[in-house]
Amino acid sequence: MNRITMTGTVEPIDSYELRSRLAPLTTTIRPHIVVDLSDVVELHPSALSVLIRQRRQANRQGGSLHLVAPTAAGAKRAVDRVGLLRAGP
Repeated sequence: MNRITMTGTVEPIDSYELRSRLAPLTTTIRPHIVVDLSDVVELHPSALSVLIRQRRQANRQGGSLHLVAPTAAGAKRAVDRVGLLRAGP
């Protein structure tokens, strides 16, 4: 299993880095990835988009991408709004 931890405010430039880290992992066969957002206080919409796309890619490969929910209210609302904490693709 691979684990990526993010902290603080996730800006658009961080989204690019996140995609660069996740893309090679989600194209392997049956990837199992955990993205820990527990210490994220703000999450830019571009990061949400990356997480959605990379989760779909992991699922297509027969694997999974799970999130550890952020504890900060703003970041948690952003993740909840797009349904990333619900199970499934």
